[in-house]
Amino acid sequence: MNIAEVTHVFYPQGIGDPFNAYSYSLQHVAKGHNVTVITWNKSDSSLEREKGNVTVYRLPGINLSRIGIRTDYPYLPTLPSLLRSLEFDVLHANSHLFLTTVSAIMEAKRMRKPAVLTVHGVTAARGFKVNMLQQIYLRTIGTWIFKNASRIICLTKSDAVEVIKYGCEPKKIRIIPNAIDTDIFSPNAENEVDGLITWVGRFVPEKGLKHLILAAIIVCAKHKNIKFHLIGDGPLKISLINLVKKCHMEDKILFRGVMNKKQIAHALTQSSIFILPSLSEGLPVSLLEAMSCAKPAIASNIPGVNDLIMDYQNGILVPPRDSEAIANAIILLVNNKMLRSGCGT
Repeated sequence: MNIAEVTHVFYPQGIGDPFNAYSYSLQHVAKGHNVTVITWNKSDSSLEREKGNVTVYRLPGINLSRIGIRTDYPYLPTLPSLLRSLEFDVLHANSHLFLTTVSAIMEAKRMRKPAVLTVHGVTAARGFKVNMLQQIYLRTIGTWIFKNASRIICLTKSDAVEVIKYGCEPKKIRIIPNAIDTDIFSPNAENEVDGLITWVGRFVPEKGLKHLILAAIIVCAKHKNIKFHLIGDGPLKISLINLVKKCHMEDKILFRGVMNKKQIAHALTQSSIFILPSLSEGLPVSLLEAMSCAKPAIASNIPGVNDLIMDYQNGILVPPRDSEAIANAIILLVNNKMLRSGCGT
């Protein structure tokens, strides 16, 4: 089968969802399918071969993002014409929130080709103004996408319930959770560094990192040997670095940059606690990876996260936006090795 994969950004130009699209593509190829990826290139148009014989078209586009809201929000004018020139049996688009998906599904509909959409979380928590714009988008363009896609893949039942509210027919929905490579992400207790707390992801508002930094101040005032490692990149990175400097926490909160999967796995095995203070999520891959490494997790009690964590059984759930609750949970696990061990199984 010939699959056309459309995604706003494709690995290695991004982390998170872009890497998920990359993983999907490799898995399809491993099963004998032909995969052509269409994505954005910030510089110019190019055709290249990626690992696993995935053909990747990186198209020029216009970035409509605003600093601090989203790193990349491209419009690709030539995407429809490229799709028309390709021979594909099914189109797969990533995330309903991007214009690349709108263009792709619109063109697939014109070509009478089936289109599958994967929803990576229905909304992103980004403040009152942006959340209002998302609601307008979901009730107009989003509703059109859900009605015109042939199949909708949701990561969780809660996301499935949400997309139905925006006009998606229940019979279209398939729930397929995110998956990880357990050969890479596996326990290694010998690597663990006592007092090391790790976060992995994108530096965007919905990850709740401001609340983590404020919690770290409380924790480090009581435990001098605790350190926080933040792994990833994103539009808020500079402002978060400045906040850490303003709080004089540079020696306690370290920004480790972008890592590949093997490097992330090694960093997780070194950690004693994994933390995810997100305000909204789909089904967080970083949490799955930490759990696969048998790390106790402290995470926000929100849909997508509480699908994975049972409070005080395989992690601790805390209210979102509550720095004090985050700090108390960290201190509890730091002081209680038995609980820490139990939550990491």
